[in-house]
Amino acid sequence: MVELLEQERFKIMDDFNEVMANEEAERSAKDNAILVQVKNMVSDSDYNFINEDMEECNFVYDLLIVDHAVGDIQDDDDGVEHGYKFVNQTTNGGYTGDEYAGDVFIPISPTQFLKFSYSM
Repeated sequence: MVELLEQERFKIMDDFNEVMANEEAERSAKDNAILVQVKNMVSDSDYNFINEDMEECNFVYDLLIVDHAVGDIQDDDDGVEHGYKFVNQTTNGGYTGDEYAGDVFIPISPTQFLKFSYSM
């Protein structure tokens, strides 16, 4: 009986891991398609800026191209061809004091922004 419960538990965990892996693969494919689109819209230097900005975050997800930015303008950097990035930080320190999360908006045209969520 105990062995059967253990086998069922392993089966549930295996099924869950498979679902999570599939969801991650789908998310990654979607995000990569957005990055390809962005690469075709911006200069090489702006694309490098975007990549460096994303690398500074521990976890980046939910890439989108949007028409409006939300958050505070970050004009302390050099910006990109179409302006400065905006950051809408929703977690500022968190419970432990070192958690940060939110959304970044980087202009990729006069009317569009690359939006990505981050967690660090």
